Amino acid sequence: MEKVFFDGIRVSVTDMIVTPFTIGLLKPKIVLPKAMADSYSREELKAIIQHEQTHIRLGHLWFGLAWDMLRCLLWMNPFLTVFQKHFRADMEDICDRVCIQNSGKTAHEYGLVLLKTLKLLRSESENVPPAVTYAGESEFIGMKRRMGKIAGFHPYRKKLCMCMVAVLVAVTGAALLVIHSCSYAQFREDESILVYEYVGEDGVTISNHDSRLDQMISYDDSYVYVDREAFEAFLGKNNAEGQIYIVFGGFYKPPGFLCGGQSCLYETDSTDEVVRIPYIRQEDNWMMALFKIL
Repeated sequence: MEKVFFDGIRVSVTDMIVTPFTIGLLKPKIVLPKAMADSYSREELKAIIQHEQTHIRLGHLWFGLAWDMLRCLLWMNPFLTVFQKHFRADMEDICDRVCIQNSGKTAHEYGLVLLKTLKLLRSESENVPPAVTYAGESEFIGMKRRMGKIAGFHPYRKKLCMCMVAVLVAVTGAALLVIHSCSYAQFREDESILVYEYVGEDGVTISNHDSRLDQMISYDDSYVYVDREAFEAFLGKNNAEGQIYIVFGGFYKPPGFLCGGQSCLYETDSTDEVVRIPYIRQEDNWMMALFKIL
């Protein structure tokens, strides 16, 4: 891929039959096909490069990344996939409007450059359709819609647009606050204590969500405290004879998906009135932290 400079702007030229596009987040790169670089006039190349620079300046690459991340994290929501095309089309329309107004040229001239790009790349390879531009469409219906938007361009007032953006941000923020205040918590701490008996390779839950366990067992960040006499009487009633594990301190996602937690092994040979059992607290890893906030 050859790298050239156009009016001080670094541009990469490729032999591939693609429409111009922009890649990279921290160091964006504009890529042009060689066929276009060789046949376009300086003014036409300037319009194409300005279009890609506008995508970069408006942060469209970052918006695209954010949308893709939301699609991955909220994969159960089908609308994020269904409306992805419309989201990218809106970004392309915004870019077109900004380019037309900032270039000082007419919408007709801008549209002709866009059509020339499609015609040039199609003529380069009759069997390969034009590649999709960043946030663009390759289908006829999509291009027809886009050209209609360009043909109907009217100059806009930048101050009015900035005010509309500010109002939109404020309304969105207020809506999110209202939704947050009315929504269920993303997760809840599980205050229940579970007693688990392990015999050989088999294990069985002796008791779970039993209020009596809260009176016998308590814990802090380093130790578990067990009322020995009451707890061993409880074990005797349940015929527990194997290794006894105490599980506590997890969390659950509504409506009741339990996850995480701490555990310790109870030693039955202690003579203390209150048995103090040290344990190593398992801090949440990044996957658990992410699962909590989803």
